[in-house]
Parts: sequence; structure tokens; C-alpha cells
Amino acid sequence: MKLLLTSVVLALTAGAALPGCYAEERYNVGYAQYGEPPAATEVYAEERPGYVYVNGHYDWYNGGWAWRGGSYIAEQPGQVYIQGSWNGGRYYGGRWERGRAGYVHTGGYWEPRGNGHVWRAGGWEREREGHSYVRGGWRTDGGRRTYSRGHFERRR
Repeated sequence: MKLLLTSVVLALTAGAALPGCYAEERYNVGYAQYGEPPAATEVYAEERPGYVYVNGHYDWYNGGWAWRGGSYIAEQPGQVYIQGSWNGGRYYGGRWERGRAGYVHTGGYWEPRGNGHVWRAGGWEREREGHSYVRGGWRTDGGRRTYSRGHFERRR
């Protein structure tokens, strides 16, 4: 009886694990085989006090690229949200990181490419004495939406 119970548990565990393993393997092959997806076209987000906008991105789904729209999430005190980004044909999801004393996270920027934009990841930079970091964001200039990269500005 004990042997039968052990066999059933092992069979169920192995069966439950197989679909997950197969999906993960196929997912990775999709990225390696097809490289980065096309440029994103739905990237405009407005500022919302108390919230961070999580950028949308492409996922490999059913043999093709599918767009996942972005969304707003509540800010977390003492934390910085690092946007997900592509690197080496693989997407690395966004995450929260603890702020670093003496540093500011530049946040990254949207770079125009073709008829869309590609997200370029930011990084940690030393704070500059007498300066404040102004985050990048979307602006309307002459009826056209453009992304202004973040930059340091001298305090007044």
C-alpha cells in the first residue's frame, strides 16, 4: 500500500511538472530564435502622483509577439522601480530595488526606432552636488509626442 501511494504521488508530481517545464523551455527558445520584438507603439503614459507606470512590453505567445499593455502600480516608500528591459534577445522583468544613498536611478528612456520606440534601461548614477535629477517623460511639442530623457539640473 505504501509503495502504491508513493508511486501515485511521484506520477502526479512528475505529470504536474512536465507542462511547466515544456512551456518554459519553449518560451526561452522563442526569445533565442527570434531575437528582440518589433518597436513598441503604445508607450505613452501620463504622470500620476503616488504611482509608477510599468511599461508595456512584448511577450512571445503562440508562435508570435503579443503586446502586453502597461499599468500603474502604487509607489513603495524607499524603493525605486526598475523597468523591465531587453538584453541579448531576452526580456528581464521589472522589479523594485531599495534606494541607494548618494545615488539616483536615471530610470531609462524611450528611444525612437522605425515607427515606434525601444526602451533603454537606466542605471544608478552618483548624485551631483548642487543638482537635482529631473526624470524623463512624455511631452507634446508642436502636436507631436516626444520623450525627453532624464537629466541633472542645477538647483536654484
